[in-house]
Amino acid sequence: MVRLFLFTLFIIQINAYSNICDEFFTRDFSKETIYIKAFDKKEFNTFYNKINQSKKSSTKMQYMSEYINSIDHLYNDVVEEFWDEVSDGYIDQTRAFIDFEILEKELISELRPHNNRIISELNDILSQNNINTKLVKNKETGMYYLELLESPNTSISSYKTLMRFETKDKYNVYTVDPFSNLLNGSQGFYSRFEKRIDIGLSGINSILINNKIERIIKHETYHALFEKMRKEGIDSFYHMNFISKGNSNLSKYDSAYNRYMSAEEIHNFSNDPYWQSDFLRDKVIKISDEKLFAKIDHLDSMLYDTKGLLTHSRETLNNYIKAIDKKIQKSDHSILSLLTNKQNSTKNLIHTSYLSIQITNDLHVYTYLTKKYKDLTSDFLQSKNHNAILEEFKSELVSLKKKTNILLNKTNETQQMLQKKLVDLKTKQAKNHSFYRSKEAKQIYTQIRKDLKNLGNLARD
Repeated sequence: MVRLFLFTLFIIQINAYSNICDEFFTRDFSKETIYIKAFDKKEFNTFYNKINQSKKSSTKMQYMSEYINSIDHLYNDVVEEFWDEVSDGYIDQTRAFIDFEILEKELISELRPHNNRIISELNDILSQNNINTKLVKNKETGMYYLELLESPNTSISSYKTLMRFETKDKYNVYTVDPFSNLLNGSQGFYSRFEKRIDIGLSGINSILINNKIERIIKHETYHALFEKMRKEGIDSFYHMNFISKGNSNLSKYDSAYNRYMSAEEIHNFSNDPYWQSDFLRDKVIKISDEKLFAKIDHLDSMLYDTKGLLTHSRETLNNYIKAIDKKIQKSDHSILSLLTNKQNSTKNLIHTSYLSIQITNDLHVYTYLTKKYKDLTSDFLQSKNHNAILEEFKSELVSLKKKTNILLNKTNETQQMLQKKLVDLKTKQAKNHSFYRSKEAKQIYTQIRKDLKNLGNLARD
């Protein structure tokens, strides 16, 4: 569905000329349909020539990133234009989605050679740095991506650290798949179905150029670690997932997680600012004071995002707790209909990977069947004691809500302290232009990281 949505940028039904893409795309017009016909070959050749003529990996990766970002901006421009046309009533939604399905394979086919050529260029860059890879073909799209392999001959210490993560994980591999991230609107992702952690172009760039494991890698790796916990039967209230299947959102707060949210995001968002703050560990500061303070200011923005996610989560949890209370009080066990709506339900339920419960017509929750829930489910199938499962769900929701409140308060406190420290840094820097490299300044940086780490540590289950 995500890929289908993003392919909408290729299809625009309109009767008048609209000059959206004039950089990489050319457009073919008809009375009813305008679609992007092809990438501009001249622009592509210029891009590839820049990569091939560059000797440094950093310069090659810079051109690679600039290219992907340019395409990403074009996608966003066309998507915005498309939905403007939908809002203005120029596009028949039923007709449009039928066209999307018909053209999906054709559009993937058009993108495929460009994706595969970029992957080939990226593979050469990694090879030059003694990083071993495996070329993998996506069975659905035919597009290639790179699987990262053990590379004993590389001198990049952060890459060796990444491979140690993979060895400990046991279940997943690391990949680099720029075009899947572009189509999904992400920087990286974890797929438990494909058993891979994709670190995106920014992730491999941070390893190659800065010799660092950046935030997005840690964020997606932690999603994989939660999956490892589930496979090994380790319980956690972060195993819950919340879904709205009707017209209602999970909470009244605007969020990217209005329709679906994994409780894992509460943990990961609380740790994101600390994971982002690695630049404050540098013994030698090589960037300007303006760039350094801009990076610290970005930590403040991330704390603001964390507060938004936690506020949304608290409201979501509150809605679920109230709904479960009503079901328990009314002895309404239709909430558990999903447990017994299949033939041979006992066998199916015990061997399935998760337990799904309908809370209201719109709100659903599912949690992975670790040993605790398998035992409760077995008891339910024998005794029909619905309340044992409901009470356990409620207990976990209440515990998670309590944790969310603690994290929200700590995030507010941490953000206020960071803002004060940033003001202090800028004030002293104005009086002494070399202050930001001083011992006193570095002590402030250390304290900022300590504050952010304390916030992340509070998120532990």
